[in-house]
Amino acid sequence: MARPGGQAAAAPERGGDLSAVVSGERKAEEVRLTLAATDRVWVRITDPDGRDHYTGIMERGHVRTFAHPDELRLHAGKASAVHVRVNGQDRGPLGDTGRVADVRYAAVDLV
Repeated sequence: MARPGGQAAAAPERGGDLSAVVSGERKAEEVRLTLAATDRVWVRITDPDGRDHYTGIMERGHVRTFAHPDELRLHAGKASAVHVRVNGQDRGPLGDTGRVADVRYAAVDLV
């Protein structure tokens, strides 16, 4: 199928997700968050359906990884105490000292 400008659309890999091809939107295969606690911090990870993937206290030095095909939401009580990697890319501390963070990571934003 030709796109405007004469470029042909790439065919999806066999067994791949067709939703991005059908909608015309590009997205990462998944959202993978790796959180490293630099201090004691309350963290909650949810998906777009509101399902809880983790709620609890991460102690200093603890590392946890979460993955979802479309989106993850990260809530943290002390943003400066959470060091974040998204799909392998170092994003540094989640926020400033004394701040609460509520951040959404979507596969369509990670291309």
